[in-house]
Amino acid sequence: MNSYVVTQIRIINFRQFRDVKIKLNPKPGKNLVIIQGKSGSGKSNLMHAIRWGLSIKHPLDKFILDRPNCNWQVFKHLKNNSVAEILVRITLKSIKEHLEITRVIKVLKNSSGQETIIPNSSKITAVSITSKGRTQLPRPEEIITRIFHKSIASFIDASELCQAIDFDSSGEIMSKKYKKMFALWEKNRILPPVVIDSPFYFLDDKLRGSITDLIMSHTQGIQLILILTANQYLKEVSACLAPHVSNTLVIRCNRDLHTASITKLKTRIK
Repeated sequence: MNSYVVTQIRIINFRQFRDVKIKLNPKPGKNLVIIQGKSGSGKSNLMHAIRWGLSIKHPLDKFILDRPNCNWQVFKHLKNNSVAEILVRITLKSIKEHLEITRVIKVLKNSSGQETIIPNSSKITAVSITSKGRTQLPRPEEIITRIFHKSIASFIDASELCQAIDFDSSGEIMSKKYKKMFALWEKNRILPPVVIDSPFYFLDDKLRGSITDLIMSHTQGIQLILILTANQYLKEVSACLAPHVSNTLVIRCNRDLHTASITKLKTRIK
């Protein structure tokens, strides 16, 4: 089975993220990355950025709805009728290949000072990285579809996770969506990374523990990126997941500047 992991994420000019580089530092046998932050720090926007960068189904102008996309500080200093570029670059690695996927889109600050997305400005490129150098690859959309099958939900938010969960007759939590995901991965012999945003948000204490068990029982060999709110139950959840964690990162947001930063958590979760 060819398992892919995200090793690095670069985000430029996307909402809170003026210019951030996130190194995930995957480790053998530890397939879980936890990214935590307070409400409003940019956690969901990080999920949106990753999802947009690695999806060919959701162009930014439709997927992100009608909210502004360009970083507030950048857009504030942009002159009317000027253009800014939003970029997401994600580095993926497996035992067979090392890839860099880059997606850009251009936005215009029009004469009224409003943001509009320039039609047909979205571009995606794929680069293969080897010991001999870097090679740009043709048909990057096909590469993404090969790794992130269009029938599989590799990017899941809290509401989508809750909709995917059912209870069987014995009361055990089962997930139709997870079952479908793993069946397709087994068929395709590819394990893509999975990003879940706030998986415990809508759940009570009893269900949080069950979801933790569900996640860990189904993620052997799969890199799982969990984006969590730093609140009272994070410590309990993190303690259950600690043996599987390769890295814990923290999002901090300067609300006056509408700019977020991401740093490695120095205190280890025990």
